[in-house]
Formats: sequence, C-alpha cells, structure tokens
Amino acid sequence: MAAGLAGILGGLLGAWLAPWLAAMARPLVAALPAVPLVTGDGASPAEEIAAAVGPSIVGVVSTFRGRDPFTGRDTVIARSTGSGVIFDARGFIVTNHHVVSLTRGRTDVHPQLIEVLLAGGKRVRARLLAEDYPYSDLAVLRVDPRETGPLQPARFADPLRVRVGQWVAAIGNPAGLFRSVSLGIVSGVREELFQPVPLPAEGDAVVGDRIFRLIQTDAAINPGNSGGALVDGSGRVIGINTVKIAGGGAGRGGFEGLGFAIPSDDVVRIARDLVRYGRVRRAALGLRVADIAQLPALLSGRPELAGRFRHALARENGAVVWRVHPGSPAARAGLRPGDVIVGIDGRPIADTVDLVRAIDGRAIGETVQLMLVRDGRAVGVKARLAELRD
Repeated sequence: MAAGLAGILGGLLGAWLAPWLAAMARPLVAALPAVPLVTGDGASPAEEIAAAVGPSIVGVVSTFRGRDPFTGRDTVIARSTGSGVIFDARGFIVTNHHVVSLTRGRTDVHPQLIEVLLAGGKRVRARLLAEDYPYSDLAVLRVDPRETGPLQPARFADPLRVRVGQWVAAIGNPAGLFRSVSLGIVSGVREELFQPVPLPAEGDAVVGDRIFRLIQTDAAINPGNSGGALVDGSGRVIGINTVKIAGGGAGRGGFEGLGFAIPSDDVVRIARDLVRYGRVRRAALGLRVADIAQLPALLSGRPELAGRFRHALARENGAVVWRVHPGSPAARAGLRPGDVIVGIDGRPIADTVDLVRAIDGRAIGETVQLMLVRDGRAVGVKARLAELRD
C-alpha cells in the first residue's frame, strides 16, 4: 500500500512522506455542526484569522549553490520558497525541514543562503539553527531581532481540542504569493502514520521507526505553503502545513483537498527541544524492530540468519528484534536479534506500530517491563530507557 501511495504524492514533500500515509487510522473525534461562511455583517471568518496570525507568518527563500557541471563555475543550482511561523520573539522561526534542504539520494544539501520575508515587507537573513529530520519534517531558523525589529510570536492551540468539521485557514507563501489565505475545514485527525526507514545494508528492506500524527484539511495547500500555519477560528496555530496528496499517478485522476499539517503539540515540543538542545530528546530502547511479515524479505539470501529467526517466523504477532545497538538499554537488558516483543508494562504488542506507540512520549530514564518470546519461551526483562541517539 505504501508503494502505491508513493506514486500519488506530490507538491510539498513527495515520496519521503508516502509511507506515513500507509496506515491512516480513523478520525479521533466526531464532526461538529457546520458554521456559516459569512457572518451577519458580511465578513468572512478568514478576515479575522488573517488579521490575528498574519504578523506571525513569514516567507522563507532558500538559495542553493553548487558547481555548474558544464562551466565548473559556482552558480545557483536551486531556489525554493516556503513559509515559516514565528515561534519565539527572540528570533526563532519554525518551518519544514524540506523547505531548507534538498535531498540528493541519501544526502541532504543545505542552502548557502536563507532569507526570511517579514509581514512588514522587510527581508532579512536567517540561519538554520537545528532540524529534526528524519524523525519529523520540522526545523528551526533564527533571525536577529536587532535586524527585524519586534517580532510577534504565534499562539499555539491545544490540538486535542481540534474537531473534525471546524473551520480552519491555511496561511503561507504558495508560489511566492506572500501570506496567502485559504479557508477550509478539518477533515480528520490521523494517527498511526508510520514511517518505515530503509536499512542500507539490507537493500530495500525496511524496519519500523516511529509514529506520526497529522491533521487533515481540505484548505488549499500548494507548493510554498510548506512550513506555514493551519489556524483555527481564533487565530491560533493548530498545525504546521507539511504535505498534500496531489495526483493519482499514471492513468488515474488527481486528488483535491487532501492536505496535512503536523499538530501544534508536536510542533511546540520539537521546536522547544531544538532551541534548547539543538536536537529533540527522545526516549528509546536502542534497537531496530521488524514486523513478522517483513522477515522473509529481510532474510532473503541470508541463510545464516534463518535459525536465529526460526521461532519468530512461526508467530503471528509481536515486534521482532532485528538489531540491538551496543551499549543501549536493550543491550543492557539482554535483548538479542530474534527475540519477539509481545508486551510492555502489561500492554500487548501486536506489531512494530504498537511498540513505537508504547515507547513514544515516555521519559528518558523511565524503566519499562518487557515481555518477550525467545526461542518459543516467554521471558520477562526490565529496561531503562535512554536518549535516542543517531
């Protein structure tokens, strides 16, 4: 399914986000009654939204330079436009990672020049402070408040109060059209959007990494909206626009009104860590896991591993330990490849999604009780979570 979706993704993020959409779950909340598009005085709700949050939205222009393959001279090889949201009056701006990077194969290329266009029309230089790739599509820029003048940070809403059917506006810089506003509704709040991560040593095989939540909207999101705000009726940011499904692939019709934003609580948590630590601090076991259905592909051409995973192949559920990082909590707890994790703190683990969900949001230093199946026998171990490191 993920491979099929990869062909239809376009616009803002492309195939990198295709696996996220492979496991869309049901909306978390029920729809609310519709509200009128026009108020009694003829005003659109988008007017108040734009007035409230507009000063906090910026345009982002990234210029990439490189060597011309024909002349050998240094030249501009690409220029991209996107959006950003002022996160802190000290000059911190949150945007999408893909707004300030180009992906060339497995390598990220960063721009030599980043410029930010402020609400008053002033253009200033910015620097890339930190980014959260590949764990999320978020990055933080910094501008100098002495150059910008006073900055108005956006207000961020509680995404748990987001309701399907409520009016929202997408505000950003599509096609370089600064602070464009499009009105729509929240179409869904999606969870369990799972991003597999390739293992270079195993060819095309993938193992689970983490879960993403996204807010779905039918507000128009186009190239350049990336990093901009999805805003509620009070002018509070409920998400950072990041991707849309743009087309149906060869011989298929296109899709309309399928845009997605990273929820505001994830944005705030990630941006705060990027500002404070230069990275996002996450708890982890320190292992790679795979679903049982992935094992035949992972083991193909590797008969020396067949015995180690023989019992795992016979199971119907659980998260299979594929690799244990040396010195990690999993290594200290005695986990080894071929173990199948079937429970954490009494919570059943049916697959890698369950495992990642059970760990996500846990505190660094927290101790968890793992229930394993090893060589067909039940084994219980304790592991003290440590900070995830690349």
